[in-house]
Amino acid sequence: MNSYYVYQLVDPRTNKPFYIGEGKGKRAWSHSSFKSGCINPHKDRIIQKIQALGLEVIVELLHINLTKTESQLLEEQIISNIGLANLTNITPNAHPPVLKGEDNGFYNKTHTKENRKKCGDANRGKNNKTPRGLAAIAQSMVERWADPVQRANQIQSLKNRKGEKRSDAAKESYKKGAAKRNANMTAEQRSARTKAGVKTKKIKYAGLKRQRYTDDAGEIRFRWIPAID
Repeated sequence: MNSYYVYQLVDPRTNKPFYIGEGKGKRAWSHSSFKSGCINPHKDRIIQKIQALGLEVIVELLHINLTKTESQLLEEQIISNIGLANLTNITPNAHPPVLKGEDNGFYNKTHTKENRKKCGDANRGKNNKTPRGLAAIAQSMVERWADPVQRANQIQSLKNRKGEKRSDAAKESYKKGAAKRNANMTAEQRSARTKAGVKTKKIKYAGLKRQRYTDDAGEIRFRWIPAID
C-alpha cells in the first residue's frame, strides 16, 4: 500500500486552510511542534498565534494511499486551485528553492535599530506561550542541561556575564521570584537551603579572599582574589 498523502492545515479561527503539504507518517502533525524541518516563518507565526489563544491547528488529510510522485502532483494542483496568495506555502510545488548568498533577498542586510525596537516593544511584557509551549520549553531546558557540552557552554556564558550590572527591572524580577520560592518552602527547607549554600560557598572560595574595588564607572564592587598568608 502506498504511504504518502496530501494534507492541509486549517486555522480554527476562520476554518480556512493556510498551508498545503504532502508527506507520510507524522509529517502533517509535525508543524505544530515546529519539528517539520520546513523553514517557513510565515506559517510558523500563524501556528504560534493559534496556540497563543489555547487553540489547536486542524489537520485534514485530503488524499491518502499515494505514491511520492502522486502526492507532489496533487499538492501542486490544490495549491493552484486555492491560490498561493491565500496560503503560507513558499512555492506552488514541493520543491521550494534554497536561496543562499546573493540570491537571498536579505543578503548582506540587517534590521535597523528602529525595527528591532518596534519588534521588541510589540511583544515585550506579553505572555504568548500556551501551557503546551511552556512545557516544551521546560523540557528543552532540562535536556540542554543534561548535555555536558551544552551545560558547559551555559556555565561559561554566565561566567562571561560576571560583573555586569543588573537593571532595576531585573533586580525587581529576581526579588519577586525569590519571594515566591520562599513562600512555597517551609522554615526547615529554607534553613537547609541556607546551610547548603554556606557549605558550597566555602568549597567554591577556598583559598580566596574578598576584595573591595572601584570599577571604571566609579561603582564599588567586590571580587575574589587568592588569599596570601
